[in-house]
Amino acid sequence: MQLVYYRGLSECRSSPWISDATRLAGLMEKIDCRGGNTQIAKVLAHARRETGKTRVQALVVVGDAMEESVDALSTTAGELGMLEYPSSCFRKARMRLLSSIS
Repeated sequence: MQLVYYRGLSECRSSPWISDATRLAGLMEKIDCRGGNTQIAKVLAHARRETGKTRVQALVVVGDAMEESVDALSTTAGELGMLEYPSSCFRKARMRLLSSIS
């Protein structure tokens, strides 16, 4: 697993690859929220780069908003779909499945 998160105006970071769920939870607990626009395109671009390095089995995006161009995000999401990269997006407020690409 790898934790990728964004916050503020331009911060987007990723953890090393880890296999321990407890360690992942610990990393998640350390993240604080900061105001700014969504940066989903950066997360998708990171996923695309990682796919070039190793076989990634899934992408799960959890967020509370989507403020970016649907067309731009659809292009990158479509590229991931062509690579048979299973992806799911959830909206944090209700945790309901918004879309799934497989």
